[in-house]
Amino acid sequence: MRAVSDPAVPFGAAPGLVGLLDTADRSTSGPSVPAVPRIGFTQRLATHRAAIERRIAELMDARPESPSLLIAAARYAIAGPGKRLRPLLAMLAAEQFGEGPSPGTLEFGCALEMVHAASLILDDLPSMDDAYMRRGRPACHRRFGEDVAVLAAVSLLNEAYGVAARASGLSGEQRLLLVERLSGVIGFQGLAAGQIRDLHDRPPLEKRALHDLNHHKTGMLFIAAVEGGAITVGAGPDELKAARDFGAALGKAFQLLDDLVDAYDTAAAAGKDVGQDKDKITLVSLLGFEGARTEVRRSVDAAVACIRGFEPGPLGLFAEALLHRA
Repeated sequence: MRAVSDPAVPFGAAPGLVGLLDTADRSTSGPSVPAVPRIGFTQRLATHRAAIERRIAELMDARPESPSLLIAAARYAIAGPGKRLRPLLAMLAAEQFGEGPSPGTLEFGCALEMVHAASLILDDLPSMDDAYMRRGRPACHRRFGEDVAVLAAVSLLNEAYGVAARASGLSGEQRLLLVERLSGVIGFQGLAAGQIRDLHDRPPLEKRALHDLNHHKTGMLFIAAVEGGAITVGAGPDELKAARDFGAALGKAFQLLDDLVDAYDTAAAAGKDVGQDKDKITLVSLLGFEGARTEVRRSVDAAVACIRGFEPGPLGLFAEALLHRA
């Protein structure tokens, strides 16, 4: 097992995962995560995150022939202060199931971040959530106008496919699998499906239906991150199934945390509009504060159980940090 590191950015107002691992009360109740060495965990993920930031900047600077306004809006959306959780998860999965992230893993992680940034642009539009703030500053459409924001989102989505298809050091079959995963994340069974259900379906009144909605809105991208990272290191069928299951459970926990931030945090602390779901039925409104926290613990426990057949490694540490956030 290799030493790893953790995300150095905050969830809402709380310390980042780095701070959580350094300062969290180890007596916190909830699912246990097998003890593994933490030496190097913070430093390793800080290194991963720096590599992600550099590569995103390089990819956004590689289009000098594109209209400057379009590039500026896309760069504004993706290069702003973000957690980079999804590319980090891809990097961690490559460590968990292989010899560590390759250049192809990094490329796929950046493609995921492009998809995520595009989804945030679209979520914030007046016709969607009508948000003012994102990542501590005006949403993309507030800064550049709705027309430019939509075109920037479309451009980022398409660029993501190209980045994955050109990922270096991978076989043609691996690149095809990655592009296929991105397609599933975005389309009729992914982010778009989740958003249209959130906007137009009759509000779900029971936990299972809400989990299903959250699976499309959030879980699909987490699954793609962990499974895609495993694909880049040639993981086998059992490892890929563990990666998918881990990503699904972790995505469920993260969406619950995001709902808790929306319900109980301030916009200044969260870095985005809060109270967006005040008129919606969410798991937080259904279960209450303590019930939602308990559900986070259960989801993290389920994620850890998915990788019990392997060394707990970086994914186990990441799950533990998310648990302490709850």
